[in-house]
Formats: sequence, structure tokens, C-alpha cells
Amino acid sequence: MQLAREGKSWSGHERNAVFLNTGGARFATASVASGLDFADDGRAIGFTDWDHDGDVDLWFRNRSGPRLRLMLNRSKKSRSIAIRLEGTTCNRDAIGARVLVDIDGQPPQTKSVRAGDLFLSQSSKWLHFGLVGTVTDPAVKVRWPGGTEESFGRLSAGGRFLLKEGSGKAKDAHPGRDEVTLPLSDLPASDLPATAKILLPARVPLPPCEYLDPEGARQQVICESPTLLIFWSATCPICTAELAGLSQRSEEIRAAGIKIIALCTDTLTRSGEQPVTAAPPPFPGGDVTAPSMGMILYLETALFDQGIPPAVPLSFLLTADAEIAAIYRGPVGVDTLIADAALLGESSPRDLRNQQLPYKGRWYTEPATRSQVLGIVGGRFQARFPGASLHYLAKIAESESGSRREALETELGRKHHTLARQFFEAKDASKAERHYRAALRFAPASSAIHIDFGAMLGGLGRLAEAKSQFERALALDPQNSLARSNLERVKELLAR
Repeated sequence: MQLAREGKSWSGHERNAVFLNTGGARFATASVASGLDFADDGRAIGFTDWDHDGDVDLWFRNRSGPRLRLMLNRSKKSRSIAIRLEGTTCNRDAIGARVLVDIDGQPPQTKSVRAGDLFLSQSSKWLHFGLVGTVTDPAVKVRWPGGTEESFGRLSAGGRFLLKEGSGKAKDAHPGRDEVTLPLSDLPASDLPATAKILLPARVPLPPCEYLDPEGARQQVICESPTLLIFWSATCPICTAELAGLSQRSEEIRAAGIKIIALCTDTLTRSGEQPVTAAPPPFPGGDVTAPSMGMILYLETALFDQGIPPAVPLSFLLTADAEIAAIYRGPVGVDTLIADAALLGESSPRDLRNQQLPYKGRWYTEPATRSQVLGIVGGRFQARFPGASLHYLAKIAESESGSRREALETELGRKHHTLARQFFEAKDASKAERHYRAALRFAPASSAIHIDFGAMLGGLGRLAEAKSQFERALALDPQNSLARSNLERVKELLAR
């Protein structure tokens, strides 16, 4: 998966291959002659007589573009029959049935009806049999699921037949039209824009983002209104030109209720975190810290499931709740910014998704829900930024109710407890205390968390606070011997 996220091919950029059976166990390559030797990163293939001309056509599904290909078989027409089964006592699609076609002078051909074949693929349930070199019509038998064998006599070459279990007779099943075509549509040609933009149908909270202001004080990105968060570099001419353009129209931006925060990335290539360049007026900001920038870039990878090279300018349109509504790679135009900000409270997830396509189309699925997206992002953050992953899990819990919410909050309490113990072992008491308090916020009835938190507080000399934690643990679990012994010890120390 990591290779795929970096844009590499799972199949090593191998071209598609086609092999022709020349008899027995001998095959010859026909890749180039067939016209199917694409360099696509192919995944799935489906077989069907799409144009109803008696031969098998192919649908390809690729991981890379083009995502779909239809390849019509234009070889010389040959004799064949097509058969579709219908079960009565077995399953209606006759999954598992086997058709035997007895061709005079040749070994019989056998094909089975399958529910799914090949990788991620489901071909047509019509079974096609080639009749090359045959003179007489072939005899057909069906072995239905369960073992019953039924003869349907001789079927005319070139026909399409429906064989119904128990009938003993083949029924002509000619299609309603001789050919099925796909109408071509003209796609508007357009130059690649200078800015890549996406409006997120499901908004994602910005991970905790810290920066050093011009005085060197540590600050947190906080939104009280729609905010454009820009990451820029003083060495990037595009960045400085973008900031200058936004500054020239700052009054329009403020009138639209939009705030701008500009965070410089230049300190990330130098040792230390001392501020080097202040954000140009009239925008507040400073120098982003390395951990925060790491989470921002990792968020992009989690959202798009692909490693994206870091580049500036990189901007996020945030809601007043610090949730990401849009992502921009490249300079953001003021008109685009104001138009996108106007969509924050009005557009549905479906409308936002539909605006991503540069041409008309139809969706057969609903947009991913917010909980689904947060679950994906939180899961990806778990391995590298476990603290931030809990930020997303908490947001999921807020949107749930009943037993589902209780289960998520229990999990949050357990994970915060684990992080608290890890930070305490690493002698980072301040972070350990923050996670202990978070653990108790989500799981206040856990005596184990109260005991561990009390033990840490006692070790730090905060005896009165430790006593309170042990008393709470005993109230929850009166038979807990560890909580009782710790409480007695703390009382002795306080008495001294």
C-alpha cells in the first residue's frame, strides 16, 4: 500500500498480456496483435458479448487512468452459441451449474456459472461457446447444482438460448436490439489551472497546529470565523506574490467575514525553532513548528490515500470550528476564496462532491459520511500521531448517540490512559497529566485510571490531589486493595 500511495505500480508497469491457445498445453503471445497490450495498472476484467454479435468483448478496470476501457471484439465472426441458465429448485441464477456442449469430433466444452470470477470481477452470466470447425449443431447438457443432469437436445449455432431447469427445452433469447452502443460525449478541453482545489464533502478537523509568533511565543491556530490558513516560504516567489495579492484586496476579504493566518515554513529547514520571518501585514501568523507541519502533511496523505510531495503555497479554508472545508495547492485567488467561503453553511455533501468534476456525470453512490472519513483519518494517524488520532475519534463520538457513543468513549478513555502511562514512563509529566484527565473525562467510572493518576500525582508530591483520586477509586470499587493501600499511604504522608 505504501508503494501505491507513492504513485508506484503494484504490477511493475507490466503491459497487459494476451496468450493464444494453439492446441493442447501450447500458447503463443498475441498481445500486440490483439490490441490489448495496454500499459495500464490493470485490476479487473469482465467478459460479455456487449454488442450481441456472437463473440466475447472485454471491460477493463484500472487503478490508474483511464479507469474503464471497453474493448469490442472485431475479429472475424465465427459460429458460436450463447446460453443463460435459470434455476427453479436451485438458485435462480444457477450459480454452480455446469454446461456441457458436445461437439461432433471434438472433446466436449464445459463451462460453469460463477458468482464472481477473477480479481474484483463479475463477468456476464451468459456462457459463450465457440464452434470452430463444427458442421452439425452441438448437443447440450446441464448439470444443475445438486447433481441433477438434464439434456436440452441440439441447439442451433449462432443462437442465444435460455435453459430453464426442469423444462428440457431451450428457449430462444434474442436481445431486444442487435447492438448496444455507448454514445460518445465531448469533454471540454481545459488547461491545467495554477491551483489544485478540492472542496471536502465531509469536513475534517484541522489537527492541532502550533506556531511561533514574531515575539517567539507559542500560539495555537484558533478560528472564530471562516479562516484561510496559508503555509508559505519567503524563498517562494509564488507565495510572496499570492500574499501581496491577498493584501491588496484585504478589505474585500474582511467584508466577506474571512480571516487569514499566514504560517512560514522556512524555519523547518534550519536548526531550532527561532522565528526568522514574520508574516507580512496585515495578516497575523508566524513560523509553524515541525511537529505541526508533519501532521498537516500527513493529513493530506490520509485524505487522499497517496503520498503527496510537500510544496508551498499550501492553504486550507477552515470553518469557524477549525474544520477543513477546502484545500488549495498553489495560489488562491480572492474571488475563488470568497465564493468557496460562501458555500460553508449552505451546500450539502452531495453538492460539494458534484462540484469537483470538470464535466457532467452521474454518481451511483452517496458521499462518504463524516464519521467514515474521520475513521479513516484517525486510523492512519494512530501509528504515527496517536495523540492526534484521538482528536478524530472524539469528533466521531460527538456525532454518535446511545450505545455506539458509549463504546467510542470507553475506547477513548482506554487509549488516553495508555498514552498517559507512556508519557509518565518517558518522564513527561505534563503530557501524562493531560491524557489522564482526558481519560477520566471519557471514562470517569474507571477505578484503574483513578489509581494510576493518583500514583503519578503522589510521586510528584501532590498528595492532596492523589488522595482525592484514590478515594474516588475506592468509591467506584470498594474491594480494590491497591486503591485502599495507596490511600492509607498518602494519608500517612499528609499526617507527617
